[in-house]
Amino acid sequence: MFFEVRGKDGWSEKVEYRGLPQRPASDPNLTITEIIATLSALSPHLNRRTLNQLAIIVEAVLAMTGRVTMLGLSRWAEKGGSYRTVQRFFKEKID
Repeated sequence: MFFEVRGKDGWSEKVEYRGLPQRPASDPNLTITEIIATLSALSPHLNRRTLNQLAIIVEAVLAMTGRVTMLGLSRWAEKGGSYRTVQRFFKEKID
């Protein structure tokens, strides 16, 4: 399956989507590496800073249990996931 991706510079290209790697039905969970790779499909639509912030926040959300708050995200996030970074990410307008 092919789909067209248009970058911020106005150029478009056809990209082949091969899907996620096939996994046995007994293990439907994705690894963090596969999740981050899936998020890279958003790269034509997000700037690099926002995409990095998204990756940090996704990892923190997957590590958390219970209530998910911005303070909790910043506590569970690794380097680069301060409370201010989480605020900046959620304030970012994504077209």
